[in-house]
Amino acid sequence: MLKCSKCNSTRVPKVEIGKKREIKEHVSKTKQDAVVRMLRESDTTVDELNTLLEGVAGYSEADAIEFVEGIGKEQEIVDCFYKVDVEEGSVFCADCGDEKKVANGILELIDM
Repeated sequence: MLKCSKCNSTRVPKVEIGKKREIKEHVSKTKQDAVVRMLRESDTTVDELNTLLEGVAGYSEADAIEFVEGIGKEQEIVDCFYKVDVEEGSVFCADCGDEKKVANGILELIDM
C-alpha cells in the first residue's frame, strides 16, 4: 500500500495526524480483503499496528493484538484505512524514518 520512496520499505508507517475527516463511501470487498491480507502478510507487529490505529482511529492496543493474532478486528482495520482520511499530518517510514507531509489526504498516497 504505502511504500517508502527512500528505502522501499512496505512496513506499516507511523502516522501523525493534524486534521482528519470521516469518509462515507462503500469500499469494495476486494479492497477490504487486500488491506487485511497486506497487513497479515507484512509481519506487522502489534506496536506498529497499534501506533497506526491509535493515531488514525483511536483504537486500543487490545484491538491491535486481536488483529495480529488473527482473532478478529478485520472490519475495524478496514475502516481505519478507508473511512478516515488524514487531511493534514505526516507519515513516517517505519524503517528509515523518512517523513512525508500529508496535505490533501493520506488516501492520495495510497496506491491500490
